[in-house]
Amino acid sequence: MTSMDERRDARTGPPLDVLALVGHDLLLVCDADGLISWANESAERTLGAHRFRPFSELVPPYAVSKAMRFLTEARQHQTDMWEMIFASDDDLLILALYGAPYDGGAVVAATRLPQGYLAMHQQLSTALNETATLHREAVRRSHELAATYAHLQEANKHLAEQARLEGVILAARELAHVLNNDLTVPVGLVDVLLEETDLPLRVATPLQAIAEGLESALQHIDQFRQVLRVSIKETPVGPALDLERSTQHDVRPA
Repeated sequence: MTSMDERRDARTGPPLDVLALVGHDLLLVCDADGLISWANESAERTLGAHRFRPFSELVPPYAVSKAMRFLTEARQHQTDMWEMIFASDDDLLILALYGAPYDGGAVVAATRLPQGYLAMHQQLSTALNETATLHREAVRRSHELAATYAHLQEANKHLAEQARLEGVILAARELAHVLNNDLTVPVGLVDVLLEETDLPLRVATPLQAIAEGLESALQHIDQFRQVLRVSIKETPVGPALDLERSTQHDVRPA
């Protein structure tokens, strides 16, 4: 059985029937590792396709990935035409490539395309690169806009909460002022009556309950003055201000 090294050392080219299949002016053979094992004189002279040189070195760096994809496909089946740029004596050539399986690797045939076609290809590549750059910039701007929009939403939420809090505080101040005025006389009268020592028990007991109720009302009024936030609670008649939570300093939102 012939080894890979022996096949590389052999200077015979591929059979005529393989060359006829892909017959072109630039011909070379790559082994399974992508190394050139044979090339005709035109390919050696034009592309520098010398034996044992990697096929990937024949193309510019930006075309290496495409070149390796071409070889992979050519090792599997006869390919359609691939257009590829090659580096030749510090110049660029655009070639039409065909490939086909051969001896575990691939035979590659190439035909030069007009240099005007290269210019068009380079213009297209430039346009595609510019389009890709514009797309990346558009994506970046889109992300920035999305972040800005999120910040604006958050700021708007805080402004709405602040406006609601200010409304509650203003209403609480007015309510506390009005209720304090309304309760001044009843509270004073109850206090005076409770100071009487000869009140019957049937009067003193409910009067004490009234006094406690008024005291509780005054405490609630005082709480309204201490509102720090707007915490909402559900009631049978709908959402309402949770006075206890709204006046606590260290409390998480409900």
